[in-house]
Amino acid sequence: MMTAPAPESQSPRLSSAYSVAVREERLSDGTPWFVANHPDLPGCMSDGASPEEAIANLAEARAFYLATLAEDGLRVPFPSTR
Repeated sequence: MMTAPAPESQSPRLSSAYSVAVREERLSDGTPWFVANHPDLPGCMSDGASPEEAIANLAEARAFYLATLAEDGLRVPFPSTR
């Protein structure tokens, strides 16, 4: 797997290049709820009451995810070319 440098040396363009997947789920009362994730960043996900909210929350989750990889001395996967 190819990897990118730690987040502090990444451009904002790279961090926003990760593909996003959004799926609709239902809460126990039937209310729709949306989960967004970056398939190239295992475990990096967020949710919200709308697809737009889930994606906006995912940006914050991605920043935390990339910072955590850097703190742990791990390499960041490049976005795939899907």
